[in-house]
Amino acid sequence: MNYYYRQLVIQQRGLFFYWNVLNKLKILEKRILFFFIIGC
Repeated sequence: MNYYYRQLVIQQRGLFFYWNVLNKLKILEKRILFFFIIGC
């Protein structure tokens, strides 16, 4: 039981980290597009 719980926690952390990275990339993408539009 403890082993499975640990695996679940690790999975959740991994998903949370992945979701955070995706959100940061989206924000960066918007900023880059914004600056590109201003630059043009």
